[in-house]
Amino acid sequence: MEYGINFNSDDANKNILSALEELDNTFFVENNSSSDEKNISDSDDISDSDKIEDLVENFNEMHLNNFEFVENLDNYIEDKFYDNLKLKVKELFEKKKCSCNSNCFEKIGYERFLKRRVEFESLDKVMRDMVVKGQLMAFQQEENTKKTTAINRKFSRFKYCFNNDLPICRSTYQALIGVGHLYLDNVIKHLRENGLEERIHGNTGNVPKNMNRVDVNYDVANGIFNFLKNYSDIHGLPSPGRNFNKISMPVVFLPTSYSYMSVYRDYVQAYKDEYGREMRAVAESTFHKIWKLLIPSLQFMSPKSDLCEKCETMKLEIQHTTQHEKKLSVTENYLAHLNRAKEERDYYNANITRAVEDGKCNPNRTESQVFFKTFEGSAHITYDWAQNVQVPYFPQQIGSLFFRSPRKVHLFGVCNTGNFPHTEQTNYVIDEGEMPDDGKLGKGVNCTLSLVWHAIQKYNRGEKKLVITCDNCVGQNKNNYSLFFYSWLIDRGLYEEIELNFIIPGHTKFICDSCFGLIKILYRKSRVNTVDDVTSIINRSTIVRLNTSQRYLNEEGFQYYNFKDFFQSFKKLPNVQKYHHFYFNSQHPGVVFYKDRLEDNYKEATIHNCTYATNILPSTISPRPLSLKRQEELYKEISSFVDLPFHDITCSKPNENETS
Repeated sequence: MEYGINFNSDDANKNILSALEELDNTFFVENNSSSDEKNISDSDDISDSDKIEDLVENFNEMHLNNFEFVENLDNYIEDKFYDNLKLKVKELFEKKKCSCNSNCFEKIGYERFLKRRVEFESLDKVMRDMVVKGQLMAFQQEENTKKTTAINRKFSRFKYCFNNDLPICRSTYQALIGVGHLYLDNVIKHLRENGLEERIHGNTGNVPKNMNRVDVNYDVANGIFNFLKNYSDIHGLPSPGRNFNKISMPVVFLPTSYSYMSVYRDYVQAYKDEYGREMRAVAESTFHKIWKLLIPSLQFMSPKSDLCEKCETMKLEIQHTTQHEKKLSVTENYLAHLNRAKEERDYYNANITRAVEDGKCNPNRTESQVFFKTFEGSAHITYDWAQNVQVPYFPQQIGSLFFRSPRKVHLFGVCNTGNFPHTEQTNYVIDEGEMPDDGKLGKGVNCTLSLVWHAIQKYNRGEKKLVITCDNCVGQNKNNYSLFFYSWLIDRGLYEEIELNFIIPGHTKFICDSCFGLIKILYRKSRVNTVDDVTSIINRSTIVRLNTSQRYLNEEGFQYYNFKDFFQSFKKLPNVQKYHHFYFNSQHPGVVFYKDRLEDNYKEATIHNCTYATNILPSTISPRPLSLKRQEELYKEISSFVDLPFHDITCSKPNENETS
């Protein structure tokens, strides 16, 4: 019995086979009609057919583990070879490369060309040589024997034809029979010197260096294919589901702990167990070539960062759970989670598309004085904090610097995705000595909302609706103070509608991360001595100025505001972390509409019902200077790593009067 499981009772064996077939359908969708008929014929599967078919449809829609692991057909490799051959011929016709510039390919036609190419590919080496020699003798032009000498006889001329009536060039003839320039030259030379004798390799009769080499034939390739198929059934993982773009082929992933070498070792072990310890398996390089030719969609999962904890937990349960009912339930939950993440991602992309289309029609410009709510359209912004960068930094980092604490520079990006054609991300460059004096919450609510407030004023082009997308960080984004802030924007008359969306945790990669990635690419190649160098890197990270920088510059660039104290009279929304979509409008001032899923109906809650001075800004917060201890640390331990002209800028001598 399959997998070595066998019981004395026939009923128990039937139940086990039924469970295994259902598990196979759960993870690996079989699109082959014969396999479908085989599965449907089992009476034990009919009872659960509705559930299985629903899972199959969901997997097809999500492009997850859609690899067709079906029973190996006898003609699978031949069909695979024929498909590859058709692809090669199609590429030849698309390139239309012909040495005579007469479009010889089109003269022959795709169907006739493919048929003749298949005929030549089916010939063995000796037969192909003889056929080519015979055609060359027919193609050879008659020469004037009086002018022919031993010197110029080797330069024979051939008039290549298709079916003896359609002249073609040499490059087309080579493509037609599937050979290269060197092969044809060698056959012509052998025909001239030896006539129609068989070509014999020079090493024929000599003892080969590897007398025990394995000849690769159909049985060997078929055995490797079956091994990889079963290997995927056992060790294959569901797709991560992070990238929902339509992929060109279904992919099954092996864990990151696996490698080509480890899989090859398992193959050799299984091969020797099957055929005997004295039998030799194919070489590792041959194993890899057959793998990539027959199952290119069996790949290794690349190491990822910031994976979804829920996805990883459910994938482990799916992989290790043995009970069919529990595995089915976990798989359904996993698919539902991925489907929700896809819906949220599609909604995020739709907001960007809508904002871009509205931006094309918006007559207002950011560099001019814009009156609020003068354009019937929407704007879309996203914002996030990046990982700190260090100053100084060098591409060839000095080893001892890894054990010290260089100067930290914080990056906060606000990307205006719909400000067409000036789509850009403003990156706020904040030195660690310029962070707001807000207790221990340096990158907290006050700092985040102050930077967003500055960016909104910069990007506003009179749109009546603002859509915001950000991640689920509670201390910075997803909190009641953010709700109070956007309700305050409505009260100030900046917008008529504001929509605040939070991406599903674990699936929060968005455009801000792309812009940060472009900055980090140039940062890793640059020599950084000062904060101004970081600013220069940001401005040079993209040619189209997608990334721009903004410094604090002693309150000339932007200011910090105490929004937490300013919103003390507002009423908090309970369990704000449970919801992912919030909505505000001018017709319901002081009211927030909230829901968890896109398909849910909005609920409403009042967060303030008293009047207040909406035209007054909150009080400002001064930056917190570096402590004397930190200044001494930079001066004593870091200054030696900074280029000499920049010592006083990055690691100046401590000044007690400037410390907090």
